[in-house]
Amino acid sequence: MSLESKIDGHQSQTLRSCARLQTYTRRALFHHILTASVAVSLSPVLVVTGQAEEKEFTEYQVKATLLLKLLRFTRWPSSALPPKKGASCYIGVLGDDPFDGALQEAARGKDIEGHPVRLRNASHIDELLDCAVVFICASESEKISEIRKAIDQRPILTFGNGYAYGKQGVMINFIVKDKRIHFEVNYGSVRNASLELDAQLLKLATLVETEKPHSDETVETRPTTTTE
Repeated sequence: MSLESKIDGHQSQTLRSCARLQTYTRRALFHHILTASVAVSLSPVLVVTGQAEEKEFTEYQVKATLLLKLLRFTRWPSSALPPKKGASCYIGVLGDDPFDGALQEAARGKDIEGHPVRLRNASHIDELLDCAVVFICASESEKISEIRKAIDQRPILTFGNGYAYGKQGVMINFIVKDKRIHFEVNYGSVRNASLELDAQLLKLATLVETEKPHSDETVETRPTTTTE
């Protein structure tokens, strides 16, 4: 059984359970569906099983599936998406791609607001400025400031996979903590790009803010020694 099938199956069970509870609100329903997605996404990474019907999934298969799930709760301004109905919408992967085909598999048959998803790999951000989504790989950690300047205020949803990427302005950053995959959201960056994330999604994330450089810090200098 595929990871996508396991998640969708768990969501269907959740929907059926919720339908039996007449007092369930849309907010509660949303929370259960998304929480179910995350919980099922993570469990195969943590459990090794010998059962024939079970399957282990790699960290990046989980991250790829979770990335596509999170797009369902994102809204882009209409001007940011292709004007032609059915035209492709691109997810860019910037840097050394760690997915090993997992993102391609997760994106198969998916769409962004009715536009089929396609992938594009690149080594420079200028090649991805027409993408709706850009995943910034850990290999680009020294270029985050340059990347942010290039896409500043553009309606591009950025994902990251690096240390402190969220605090450097990346909108959604995957982190591994206690052998589980979590995600940070820099909502200031999201708003700056005129994007919208569902409020219930934000409740499941760790919210971070962009750290500003401390201009008042005193830089310690060492005396230069000379050899006579």
